[in-house]
Amino acid sequence: MATKLVLLGGAVTIVAAFLPWISVELGPFSESVTGIDGDDGMITLVLAAGAMAVAYLREWSPFTAGGVVVLGGLAALLGLLYISDPLMGADVSEAEREMAEAMASPEIGLYLTVLGGLVVAAGGFKGYQDRSSGESTGAAVEATSPEAEP
Repeated sequence: MATKLVLLGGAVTIVAAFLPWISVELGPFSESVTGIDGDDGMITLVLAAGAMAVAYLREWSPFTAGGVVVLGGLAALLGLLYISDPLMGADVSEAEREMAEAMASPEIGLYLTVLGGLVVAAGGFKGYQDRSSGESTGAAVEATSPEAEP
């Protein structure tokens, strides 16, 4: 279950990087920016892919679970930062910032980035919880367990 959560959350986060993150409207004109149009979308994509690879290829351990939680949490945090300040990292003056803030708004890609990152982190917590209780949680664990052999 933990691995499936991480894979699902990671897939959502990766897809979200290609969706609109910020839109700016000025009268009848509007422009959208996707996550991969900037560095931060690529960062969330790499964080999600890393979490997916770790969850799928490694046995669950406290270190693995912690790493997955951190990767998912960082992706979600980055999305939250952009939702709270759509102009984060933009090189604009204070006067331009006030005007641009009235026109800029977060889009679906940011919300899905947060959701996907949180699901990845939840999968990491579930992996830690299942590992602590002795349950098999991942593909690597199932493949190396004695019950998996014929």
